[in-house]
Amino acid sequence: DAGDREGALDAIRKAVEIQRRLAEAEPARFEPNQAGSLHNLSIRLIDAGDREGALDAIRKAVEIRHRLAEAEPARFEPELAMSLNNLSNRLSDAGDREGALDAIREAVEIRRRLAEAEPVRFEPDLARSLYNLSILLSDAGDKEGALDAIRKAVEIHHRLAEAEPARFEVHLASSLNTLSIRLSDAGDGEGALDAIRKAVKIHRRLAEAESARFEPDLARSLNNLSNRLSDAGDREGALDAIRKAVEIYRRFADAEPARFEVDLASSLEVLESCLRAAGSIADARSAFAEGVRLIEPHAERFPKGPAGRLLRFLRKHLKILESNGK
Repeated sequence: DAGDREGALDAIRKAVEIQRRLAEAEPARFEPNQAGSLHNLSIRLIDAGDREGALDAIRKAVEIRHRLAEAEPARFEPELAMSLNNLSNRLSDAGDREGALDAIREAVEIRRRLAEAEPVRFEPDLARSLYNLSILLSDAGDKEGALDAIRKAVEIHHRLAEAEPARFEVHLASSLNTLSIRLSDAGDGEGALDAIRKAVKIHRRLAEAESARFEPDLARSLNNLSNRLSDAGDREGALDAIRKAVEIYRRFADAEPARFEVDLASSLEVLESCLRAAGSIADARSAFAEGVRLIEPHAERFPKGPAGRLLRFLRKHLKILESNGK
């Protein structure tokens, strides 16, 4: 719960400070531990909504691990790739798409090499980085590269999930979700709908067993399912799916606004589109207005990141609704 996260954040901050002092005295001995603590601090800070602090921490971790991997690649390259993956996510949050793409490409390159030598150990990590690479390539306009990357991630996750479903089905579902988006971008509506239906089926089963852990993932897939059903002309199914996604995100955002308000705002944008298509114009306008209100404080902190882009989109289309009297 939130109290546990606060305690975890306090503990890792103390660990970072201790490791920093030790590394200053004996870098060869303590810098690996310092980098590990900084990596973990970045994760705790992002959970707490401090994206700026999370980016600073992971940059320091990558700097140390780059230096260590140059001296002992066999020992430190796996950890470097892990931190590069995290750095890519944090740079993307901050709106630095080019930096994020450079970081994830380096992570994929390292992990592909490692997976060729030890597939059992490193293929899960490779699939995770290919997933992130797909998202960033899509943002950069490289649709073909994005689709290729996520297809490779899905292929790996399918294999892994067949052998260890309890461990890898959640990753398979997330990759199928992204594959659905990439197939839609490529004009394969039927394939996109098939992929997201598979993702929703897995996420729903997982959420029934562990709602606190998996319901946000289910909401994310329902959000995508709504888009794909809209594309296929199933307005009723699309509206039902997005209402369920909004209901889940609203519950989580009430408890943890820093983590889930951006997701809720994104789903409200989809809900608006579905309500407008169904002729519920007043409700559509209300959904848009709520989305703007929720996203504003997040966009102010990171205007170049996803929250800033979403706010600009919401404001633009809210004005169109209001000017048309809709």
